[in-house]
Amino acid sequence: MWQKNYGSKKANQEAQTRYETEVKAESERVASGSRSSKTSSQNTEAQKAYEAEKAKVEAQNAEAQKAYEAEKAKAEAQNADAQKAYEAEKAKVEAQNAEN
Repeated sequence: MWQKNYGSKKANQEAQTRYETEVKAESERVASGSRSSKTSSQNTEAQKAYEAEKAKVEAQNAEAQKAYEAEKAKAEAQNADAQKAYEAEKAKVEAQNAEN
């Protein structure tokens, strides 16, 4: 009878060991999933922050481009006026030279 109980105790210990191993494996799997979920959440937040910063930089670039285009148009208008004044002065000088 003692051997029968001993065998049963040994079987119970083996079953307990298997159970503990399975529980440990499941705990690790769940923890890994939690880490994965946490990492995914962090990645999502980082992506949102990146997209917001990107939009901000693109808006700043658009404003800078508008300012550049306005300054360029202003400089081109001034150059056109200066060119007209030069052409008028040149024509005047050539006319004076033709008289002499």
